[in-house]
Amino acid sequence: MVSQQYEEIVSESECQPDTSCKVKTPYGTARGRKCPLDSEVNRLVDADALKRLLETGWINPSRATDVISLSACPKQRFGGKIRLYFDTEKIRDKLIPMCYLDYKRAGEKQVRKGMEEEVQKELMEGRDWSYDWVRAKYKLSPATYEYECEYMLKAPLSIYKIKRIEYWIAGMNPKDYNTGCTRLHPHIAGAYAEPQEYIDEIQIAKQLADNLEIPFEVKSCFNSMIGGWDKAIELTDKNLQLLAAGRMPEIKNYDAVPKTCTC
Repeated sequence: MVSQQYEEIVSESECQPDTSCKVKTPYGTARGRKCPLDSEVNRLVDADALKRLLETGWINPSRATDVISLSACPKQRFGGKIRLYFDTEKIRDKLIPMCYLDYKRAGEKQVRKGMEEEVQKELMEGRDWSYDWVRAKYKLSPATYEYECEYMLKAPLSIYKIKRIEYWIAGMNPKDYNTGCTRLHPHIAGAYAEPQEYIDEIQIAKQLADNLEIPFEVKSCFNSMIGGWDKAIELTDKNLQLLAAGRMPEIKNYDAVPKTCTC
């Protein structure tokens, strides 16, 4: 069953597949839609994944799916707070689109049944991430996840392919994987984390950008973040730039800052 959080994220997505696609499987031919490609694709990661990139210099296929997952949607906000952008033209010939299906149609129902049986078989054989693995194997996904606008790569991707990096201050804590406004009240970032925790993560992302000599920017959907007990920091352009530089902005009384979210 799809969670309410996923449903709300999908309903607010501004990216939709618009091109027909067809995939042959052992269970029949599936027809769906894939997302258009723009000049950039991106990947959302957390700070731990970024540390590994600094150490190895490579983005490797997931052990769960055997592919690297990228997104053609720059407004997809679920999956991590650090967004790595890549020039589409430099990897276009290696990109594999995900085809999103409406399983309510008769032909797709049979494909779905076959894939679900394969998922169960893989689970019985000890593959914990069997659902994601089967999706990646056939390049097919329920339309529920079309907001991800996923594209896949089978080969490792060098960090030198990264074009620019953004760090998004999220709504709850540094481990939060949703940087948008969905299901967060009040609309203020960092509800369960100290500002220094964000600064520490920001510096990891900035270090990679500096090493690669590419643009780096700190952004947020929120207009303010928690700055301590009954304190807050207004996330103005100036303060976002200070955070990017590893400096603490002015801390104000909690009631003195706006608590709104824009994306």
